[in-house]
Formats: sequence, C-alpha cells, structure tokens
Amino acid sequence: MDHQPPSGEPTPSQSLVHTSVLPSVMIGEQPASVQFSGLAPTIVGLYQVNVVVPTNISPGFQAAVISIGGVTSKTTIVPVQ
Repeated sequence: MDHQPPSGEPTPSQSLVHTSVLPSVMIGEQPASVQFSGLAPTIVGLYQVNVVVPTNISPGFQAAVISIGGVTSKTTIVPVQ
C-alpha cells in the first residue's frame, strides 16, 4: 500500500490507496487490463480492483480469477454482454 490508513480506520475519500503490486486478472482465460488496485475509498479493509474486460470475450458467463503476490483467488463468475 502506498499510504495505508491506520488499522480499523476507513480509507480517505480524497486520495486513493494503491496496492504496491498490480494484480493480474483473467476473465474467460484472457488477461484483463487492470485500471486500479487498492483499498476502496471510505470503507474499512475492503480491496477494490477495477478492470477492463477484454474486447474479444464471448458474451455469457465467464470465469474470473485475480492473482497478486503469489496468491490466486477462487474462481468467480462474471456476466459479459
């Protein structure tokens, strides 16, 4: 984190708190472009990742996985139009 708030305190709304490493995000087995990764503003302890869905993904329900720091999330399903 580039300027982490004190433990138990919400993230300030005036400035974004970024992760020190960008995660990799796969949607439908294709890499997604990560636009932001960090703490969600005004909330305590919630991480947020904003991504752009690859343009060549087929419509429908697609598997999504996030990896950061050698740890991979469980697979979740996202709807793609």
